Amino acid sequence: MDAHSGRTDAYGGHNCYVGACAGTYHCHSCGYTPPPPPVYTPPKPKTPAVMASFNYSPNADGTFDIFMDWDEVSNTGFSITLNDIAGADPGPSIDTHLSEYRFTNVYPGTYYANMKVGVNGIWSDVTYWKIEVPEWHPPQPTASPKSNNSNSYDDTWDGDLALLILLGVGGYLVYKGLKK
Repeated sequence: MDAHSGRTDAYGGHNCYVGACAGTYHCHSCGYTPPPPPVYTPPKPKTPAVMASFNYSPNADGTFDIFMDWDEVSNTGFSITLNDIAGADPGPSIDTHLSEYRFTNVYPGTYYANMKVGVNGIWSDVTYWKIEVPEWHPPQPTASPKSNNSNSYDDTWDGDLALLILLGVGGYLVYKGLKK
């Protein structure tokens, strides 16, 4: 059925046509109401190719902190989550604008880091990485390595020179004798 503009044609009938239905027109003679216009949904941008690495840092409570670091890509934010489902939607919130993220207190097991990239304000499809968190081991204390500092000097002579000047030769020798 077609809708009309409210005019009649030369034959006394209604002039119903679809073009008049673009909007809120309704044909009273036939009851036709056009469907609402389609809502434009912009296409999802293609997920940029992202390489990521993961480092594990054990905590004293049997968990790990996982540091995720990935290639820099042009973005308007990243939404990221760690769970047991590959490709799970991490949600609508921006978690970071940086190319790194830290998951805390993660127990050993298999997980997926799921991430969406904001491209010009529109979320991409979800990309994910499978992560095998190793069996827990206690944190090892880290000692700084010993260094051979070739620029060091013994400041004892500087102090002795100052005493020699201040006390004179005789006073300096008396002071050194008392110090032993």
